[in-house]
Amino acid sequence: MICERNLEGKVLITGGNFCNKGAQAMLFITVDELRKRYPNIDILFQTGEDLNLANFKFEYVRMTPDTVEMVCGDWMTLFVAIKRFMKDVLKYLMGRRKDLFSSFSEIKKIKNVNYIIDISGYAIGDKWSYKQNLVYIKRLNMAKKMKIPFFFMPQTIGQLDFSNLKDRKKGQIKHNMSKALNYASVIYARESFSKCNLEKMGVVHNVVQMKDMVLLHKSVNWENIFVDVPNVDLPVMKTVKNIAIVPNTQIVKRYGIETALKIYSDVMIYLIELNYSVYIMSHSDEDLEVCKELYTKNHNDNIYLIETCLDCREYEAFISKFDLLVASRYHALVHALKEEIPCIAISWDEKYQEMMSWLGQEDCVFDIDSSNDIVNRIKCQIKDVLANLVERKKKIRKQLEIIQQENCFGFLDDLQFPERN
Repeated sequence: MICERNLEGKVLITGGNFCNKGAQAMLFITVDELRKRYPNIDILFQTGEDLNLANFKFEYVRMTPDTVEMVCGDWMTLFVAIKRFMKDVLKYLMGRRKDLFSSFSEIKKIKNVNYIIDISGYAIGDKWSYKQNLVYIKRLNMAKKMKIPFFFMPQTIGQLDFSNLKDRKKGQIKHNMSKALNYASVIYARESFSKCNLEKMGVVHNVVQMKDMVLLHKSVNWENIFVDVPNVDLPVMKTVKNIAIVPNTQIVKRYGIETALKIYSDVMIYLIELNYSVYIMSHSDEDLEVCKELYTKNHNDNIYLIETCLDCREYEAFISKFDLLVASRYHALVHALKEEIPCIAISWDEKYQEMMSWLGQEDCVFDIDSSNDIVNRIKCQIKDVLANLVERKKKIRKQLEIIQQENCFGFLDDLQFPERN
């Protein structure tokens, strides 16, 4: 059902960003689905980035923890408002004039929001900091205070044991997290273990297991995203047999730069021995420095560094030109698999195993913790995949046809907005 009535209203999208191409893709998909149904509503996008959105059919709002506190309207509001005001006065006196008093103007944007849709890929769980988890508790509490329905789109929910915290703090955050998550209208848990983690917290009634939205979504009407749809501008490829390498700073953070570079480097050397050209590219802006280090360490006529900042449309189009992808970024893999490109996943989290299993590719996931012989195991699997590319592509295509029958946006059909006068 697509609503064609002349409706007005306001939807706030949280949890996305432009610097990560997976987060950007989820933002564009959500905006597209909203615009298909409700072309005249206002769409707000919460971000901390400095963006020029003049060519986009949505606007951004800076929703800081202070903003959330002030919107809630509880006894802390006056204290937080005074603190925020004094911070801005101090910035002014120091000559820093950018975004002064922006928290107060942003509150006006957030007021009267009809719905909040969260598109975080993975933001809740004890792998993340206490502060980051607290942000989501406060965001849900704000929605509850304002009686705004809150929808979690498909995302990973990590373990919620918080075993690294002291008992009092651990008990407090677990209680508050459970209470906050139970308020959500729906939580689409991307994996079976995510659903289990929520059940352990007593969050059951609003949980539905649903696969990744980027993988499920077939296409975007870009006229719903852009005022003037820009051309897709892809890097030039002069080689024929090509394999892409997409690192992830999470591997570096967890296992160290030397371990990360050695694994990627050894794999690249092997690919060159197989007479393939290797293209190193980032799927998130924070990974570009790792890409540069990897290129510098392995400078070779058959290795290329893509420094061009591609958007998610361009990345997906570009990745379709490769024979194989070796990646540690979740949505880098998803974009490739949507284009039926076989992948090797170097994993730092269990979410990779389940996602690859949806497409019958679970034998292509390698957890660094699982073996000291990871490089040799990856080499053997690369050899097998390259020897059976046609069969791999057929299997991926078949599984895509099955899973893309799912729809995580059906709830949008029933949203209630006032008639526009």
